[in-house]
Amino acid sequence: MELALRDLHGVRPDIGESHEFAKVSAELDAAHTAWNRICQQLEAQLRRLRAAAGGQSLAQVRELARGLGALAWEQLEVSTAGDTVHSLEESQRRCENLSREMVRQAQKHEELVAAVAALQDTNRRLVEQIRFQGDELQAMAQQQAADERRKAHAQARQSQDFGAGQAEAARQLGAAKDMALRRSQRTRQQLGERLRQLRGSAQLQLQAASILHTEQSRLRQDATELQTEVKGMLQMFANRLLSHGHFHKGAGSKANVVQAIDSLAKLLQSEKEQRVLENLTSSHQHGCLSSKLGLLQAGQARDASQYLAQLQAWERSSETSVAPLARQYEDLSARHSQIQEDQAAMRAKHDQLAAQLKGTEAAAARLRAEAAELRGGAQRSAAALAGAKLSGQHLQQQIAQLHEALQASSKAQLAAQQQDAERHAAHLAALRLAELEAAKRRAEDWELKLRQDEKALQSLEEQLREAVGGCEAMAGEIFSLRKQQEELQEQRRGSEDALCVVRAHADRLICMLSSRNHGPTHGLWEERGMSRRSLVA
Repeated sequence: MELALRDLHGVRPDIGESHEFAKVSAELDAAHTAWNRICQQLEAQLRRLRAAAGGQSLAQVRELARGLGALAWEQLEVSTAGDTVHSLEESQRRCENLSREMVRQAQKHEELVAAVAALQDTNRRLVEQIRFQGDELQAMAQQQAADERRKAHAQARQSQDFGAGQAEAARQLGAAKDMALRRSQRTRQQLGERLRQLRGSAQLQLQAASILHTEQSRLRQDATELQTEVKGMLQMFANRLLSHGHFHKGAGSKANVVQAIDSLAKLLQSEKEQRVLENLTSSHQHGCLSSKLGLLQAGQARDASQYLAQLQAWERSSETSVAPLARQYEDLSARHSQIQEDQAAMRAKHDQLAAQLKGTEAAAARLRAEAAELRGGAQRSAAALAGAKLSGQHLQQQIAQLHEALQASSKAQLAAQQQDAERHAAHLAALRLAELEAAKRRAEDWELKLRQDEKALQSLEEQLREAVGGCEAMAGEIFSLRKQQEELQEQRRGSEDALCVVRAHADRLICMLSSRNHGPTHGLWEERGMSRRSLVA
């Protein structure tokens, strides 16, 4: 490209030389026309001399013509010498001007060559920078692809872990619910059965108490009747003893009565011992029932503690499962911010590349303008060469040969330079267009990738929102489980209160029965014994 620009800028000195050559050829044409005019004047004078001489001798005419020719040649030499000196001075002045112009053009050419070299260095640096940035963009694209693969793998693993954890939590929650329901149903059934048994035993004890009460009232009536009968019999025996005096018969009847009383006392003692045994068995049964109730309460407390421990473990497991999700969310947010920073840096680099591309486009436009100026100069030089060609036809053969050689060389150089300039300009334009298209395609690819990254980030945010919603739902389920646990505890407290009421009622019944057995029942059995003794009597 540098050689082509040098060839393009090297046309300008040839153009100046062609202008000077055209001027010299014009002067030569003027001298040639003056020479032709003088020759024509000489021929006219020669014809006049021939007409005036008439019959003079040919030698005299030749001498006269020679004299005229010498005179004309001297005049022509004098005039031609003066014109030649003047033209030589003018040519020298023009050559000096031309040399100064060529020096100035050479300086401009050197400055232009230096500018082209600087532009070439700048283009080389730009190409290296673009290549380096392309490598960086490729590395960033590879890093982004690797990050996307890792992100997809992490998302898949996260979704898999989240699904597995959700399924495991649902399974554990269902199992805990089923176990709690089964245990609560079993406890309710056991408590209901125990309550029915206690109610049945209480009803039986109430029936036994009512029976004992009726029997006590009947025994009291029997005792009163027995007392009246005994009083009547004693009165009758006393009257008989007083009236008849059968002491031996009274002593025998008294011994019989004493034996009957002893037998009745033994019978009452055995019945009392039997009642004591029954009281002991009832107290033993009451102790067994209280121990069973204590075992049931301990089992319920143990089950409640197990439920509470399971719920706490499930809460800890849910917290441990939520903590990685929170950490992953923080990692993803940090990665998202880093990606946004990378995108901002990439946008800044893209803007910088766009500015550099604009600068290169401006430089290409300047180069196109310079190429257009060079083409205009080449066209002007071609026009000047065409004029020089037209004017050089009237010169001598050497000047024509030199002109033809110069014209051929200049044409070849101009054609080659024009072709090189056009080819290099087209090549540069194609390169710039290709670079612009490649930069546009890369920018479009990066924009597409950025859109895909934004979509992926949006999908990740949606998944995170869904995970947060799932965590909130799990927290709601935990809250509902806690409510169910509180309800179960309330039910357990109600059942314990009901059991306490039943136990208190049973204790009262047992106390009443024991008081009746130890107090009124002893008098009842004594009255019953007296009634039996009266019957024996």
